[in-house]
Amino acid sequence: MAVTQILSNRILLVFVFCMGMVSPVRAIVLAEAGKAKASIVLATGAGSAEQTAAAELADYLHRITGATFPVLTEEEAIPRGSRILVGSTAFAAGQGLDGRNLGAEAWIIRTVGQDLIIMGGMPRGDDLWCLSFP
Repeated sequence: MAVTQILSNRILLVFVFCMGMVSPVRAIVLAEAGKAKASIVLATGAGSAEQTAAAELADYLHRITGATFPVLTEEEAIPRGSRILVGSTAFAAGQGLDGRNLGAEAWIIRTVGQDLIIMGGMPRGDDLWCLSFP
């Protein structure tokens, strides 16, 4: 089995396990045939921790799938396809999620329809979930 396949399987297993801990697992297609089916979305005015986490997530997903994942603000995001919402976005707040209520090294991973919300407590939670992803 190729190293890439082993790595992909390991990441998928960790991802599915984490998703099951916080909400029912729903299938979300992030990429197919080397093309991104989702975009990574930040709040307008996102801080450096969220920007770094989003860039690292885009890089990890590119390594796994070969697809290029755009990193956009909520204002720039096109309302089609799935979104991976990183940090304290307006959409997350509309779902009752607030990173200010999380511990400094805690995070939330939750699906809402075909969207995925990933949020960490400040100041380090957004960085830590991203580092634990690979």
